[in-house]
Amino acid sequence: MPPNRKRPLEDLGRRFWVNAAVLLLSLLFASACGVMSKVTQTAKDLSPIDFSGKEKSLKIGMIGFENRVTIPFKEFTSTAEAGMAAGLAEECSGRLFTFPGDPAYPAFLRHPPRLVNGQIDNLALARRGRQLGYNAVITGGLIDIDGYREERGFLWFKKNKSFVKLVVKLEVYDTRTAAKFVDRIASREINVEELESLPTSGKKDISDPALINAVNDLVSELSEQVCEALEDRPWVGYVTAVDGLQATISSGSDQGLSAGETLQVYDSTDIIEGAAGARFIQIGPKCGKLTITAVTPDHAEGEIEGHVTPGCSVTAE
Repeated sequence: MPPNRKRPLEDLGRRFWVNAAVLLLSLLFASACGVMSKVTQTAKDLSPIDFSGKEKSLKIGMIGFENRVTIPFKEFTSTAEAGMAAGLAEECSGRLFTFPGDPAYPAFLRHPPRLVNGQIDNLALARRGRQLGYNAVITGGLIDIDGYREERGFLWFKKNKSFVKLVVKLEVYDTRTAAKFVDRIASREINVEELESLPTSGKKDISDPALINAVNDLVSELSEQVCEALEDRPWVGYVTAVDGLQATISSGSDQGLSAGETLQVYDSTDIIEGAAGARFIQIGPKCGKLTITAVTPDHAEGEIEGHVTPGCSVTAE
């Protein structure tokens, strides 16, 4: 028997396993192509959801900051206003802000309504803000400059040091209810060794680089808190006039409104009295709806159904 007689059987076995491997790879490839085809088809079937025209922008005004202490600090107002404006513009996207010095700065922000005691009249402020489509109004001021000495240090290294503390108050009013939804006080402590001169009451202005830096830090912190408070607040509009079955609201395309939208209308005309005689606007039940027929940048008109009167609020629910 020739020595290589078994080789044909070995070759046959080898060819069998090669063919089996090829067949298996072919099946796997076909299966993968099928999966990829389904993935591709699924991707083609999915389309991005169109949210255009759905978002509404809150309109927010800022009253000029005040120095409410007896010590002159001429640069406080300009520093605080510029810092707050920069912080809000950076942190709060999708909002329409009106700052002191803007060309269209309204009179009710320049000269806000006040009570006999000098405090802002929250109800009158809300009513005037509604007429111009504002959702919130920011106000703030320097309410205290305090000097003091304290022992600082560790164990035998302690020694007395002098400090100056600036205290700033910030409030944000909601025009829908006339209530404050932000009421914050923030302070900064400055070592007097960092000051060029010690703040004292009198005619001498205390504008100092260290104090100005402290003001910038304060308003930066407060602007972040305002943006956090505004984050989840919905847009609300206000009915300013009704003529038969037609109504006008004080918001327009600048805030995201467009013709064809239907807004829900709520009674917002009842006044309630809180502690110390403070007055607020009560949000009542749904009383109708408004379908927008015409829009300008700051106004919209529409057809109404139900009992809709001036002062009612509208939402995009």
